Formats: sequence, C-alpha cells, structure tokens
Amino acid sequence: MKKISKSQLWHTLSVDQVLTQLDTTQEGLSESEVKRRRLRDGSNELKSHSISFWTIIANQFNNILIYILIVAFLISIGMPFLENPHPAWGDFSDPT
Repeated sequence: MKKISKSQLWHTLSVDQVLTQLDTTQEGLSESEVKRRRLRDGSNELKSHSISFWTIIANQFNNILIYILIVAFLISIGMPFLENPHPAWGDFSDPT
C-alpha cells in the first residue's frame, strides 16, 4: 500500500484514483483484507472520554472575557450599596 499524503486534495481526484490510492475497489474490502488492516491499523473507533456535565459547564466560563463580565456585573450590583446601605429596587435600574 502506498503512503497516503495527508495534504492530498481528495476532492480533485477521480474515483479511480482514490480507489487506487486507498488500495480498494468499488465493492469494498474483502473480509481477509479487513482483518489484515484491523491488525495493522487498529479498529476504527473513537475512544470515549467521560467528562461530567458540570465539567463541561465549568469549562464554558474558563475565559478572561467571562471573568471581566462577571467583575463588571458585581461592580454594577454593588454600586447602589456604596451610595445607600439599604437601596430600594429602583436604585438597581435607575441610572441617576
């Protein structure tokens, strides 16, 4: 089997050229060829990664812009408390 170039522009090749480079036919691989390639290359499976739902959610916040937005949010919530220790609900939305 030939060494297949990873930079090959597969969409520019004809069907016959692709089949020749991949060493196969229109009908596919024979059972013996499948077994030989599995022994040589391994099975065509993705390894599963068990990442919890909460880890995925936490990773969404792992960004400097998110940290800046959180700090800005906390400052905007805290500003009415600096002016008045017992602010009313209107103090949170009134810009004056």
